[in-house]
Amino acid sequence: MRIMIEMKEKLTGTRIYLQKPEVSFEFAKKMFAVVDANRDIIMPWLEWALPTITKSAEDDFAFAYEADKAWKTGERFEYPIYDINNDEFLGIIGVIKRGKDRNLAFELGYWLKKDAWKKGYIQEAIKLVEDELFAQGIVRITIRADVENENSNKTAQKAGYTFEGTLKKSHYNMCLHQFRDLNLYSKTKA
Repeated sequence: MRIMIEMKEKLTGTRIYLQKPEVSFEFAKKMFAVVDANRDIIMPWLEWALPTITKSAEDDFAFAYEADKAWKTGERFEYPIYDINNDEFLGIIGVIKRGKDRNLAFELGYWLKKDAWKKGYIQEAIKLVEDELFAQGIVRITIRADVENENSNKTAQKAGYTFEGTLKKSHYNMCLHQFRDLNLYSKTKA
């Protein structure tokens, strides 16, 4: 049994909207400006933000190009998060396919620029994505967060995800140069 989902290119909430990334230098410049200004809060947890990896808008153009290819195969769906009132780019929520066939699940990953924290934007983004996934017939969604990433762990808990356990030394973090423990959270379709 092969399961293929087709995520909507735009998901609209009350304060934000999620839009499939545009493969353009305009988008890449916008994303790079936010990443570059927020490296200090992104880098401890997400190595793609290292200045040796994301050096310029060209690197974010490559991200948008690869995200577009992955979208077409159904392996990954990256959604830039925008403020509905002024189209301000706030961050990204990603949806990554894990497993296959009857064991299919999707994992969420997310980041926001610092001045968008603690305003409920990421909670709204998670809800938009999980509603779309559950409507597509997906029954399990997971979030993994470094045990020391308090904000990401709190986000998963506030979104109603159940703590399943800690995956010991399951991820090598290039920013911290060590294997890290990750907390695993899940939500299943009611």
